[in-house]
Formats: sequence, C-alpha cells, structure tokens
Amino acid sequence: MHALLAAAKAEGALVSANHPRCNNCPYLWEDEGAFDMVEVWNGPMRPDNLSAITWWESLLRQGRQIPLVGGSDFHRPLSPVRLG
Repeated sequence: MHALLAAAKAEGALVSANHPRCNNCPYLWEDEGAFDMVEVWNGPMRPDNLSAITWWESLLRQGRQIPLVGGSDFHRPLSPVRLG
C-alpha cells in the first residue's frame, strides 16, 4: 500500500481517508501519515461524524495540519443525502 500511495502522490494525487471513524467501514490502517486530507463529515450528522471530528482534532493537537473534506463520496443515487 505504501508503494501504491507513493506512486499516486508522485503523479500529483491527493489521498483522502474517508469514513475514518465509521462503524460500517472503519479506517483501520495505522499509518496516519499516509493521507493528505480527511473526510470528517459524511451524510447527516451522527455519532460517526462526531467521532471523526474528535479524531481530527487530536491530529491537530499533535501538530498535523490536515485539510477536511465533507460528503466527498456518494454511494446511493436514490438516497436523500447528496454529494457535497
């Protein structure tokens, strides 16, 4: 995975950790330096989003200034929740 991310970044890609504290699809990789941004808000406000915001704040306290994205992916076309 490190080689894949390095190759992508060498081509100018930005890596986002989406759903980092979601109970359905948690971010389990322990290398928090692997991503350039983090999605802390996905869909309507719920406990997973609050947990992700708390996690992001802990990264800030460690000195990691990381941009946020919200609603950066879209799973179901008939869902009332829309991209962005």
